[in-house]
Amino acid sequence: MQALLEALEQWDMVEEASKDRAKDRRALAAILRGILPEMKAGHAVKKSAKEAWDSVKKMRGGDDRVKAANVQRLMKEFENLSFRDGEAVGDFTVRVDHLTARLGDLGEVLPDSRVVRKVLHVVPRIMKQVAISIEIHGYLNTMTLDELVGQL
Repeated sequence: MQALLEALEQWDMVEEASKDRAKDRRALAAILRGILPEMKAGHAVKKSAKEAWDSVKKMRGGDDRVKAANVQRLMKEFENLSFRDGEAVGDFTVRVDHLTARLGDLGEVLPDSRVVRKVLHVVPRIMKQVAISIEIHGYLNTMTLDELVGQL
């Protein structure tokens, strides 16, 4: 949603209320396009795009205790990640990317180095030698997941 609003040059409308009604309405319209149909009626009547955005954030994120519980659940899911039988590296990394993005949405940003190390530790047995070689010769502290996928 943020990327869409930034692309439309409307992001400033959700960061602070504006007196430019036309620009505010365009930002609100973009927000309404990006939310579930069930949520639209309640948000379409908001006075400003900022008010609608704050409401969406609150509804999607929940309070701090819910966020903390979701972060804990997702972190456990991250720690338990493993390749499925016959799963390609690309497919696995899509799952990893999705999980880390969900964590990022909740404010828990995992460093690339941690994600890279996790993938290297759970590669299938057939790729263990390659993973060990990457660990020995790679720069794991600066390597991104995309670079790792290219090497694997």
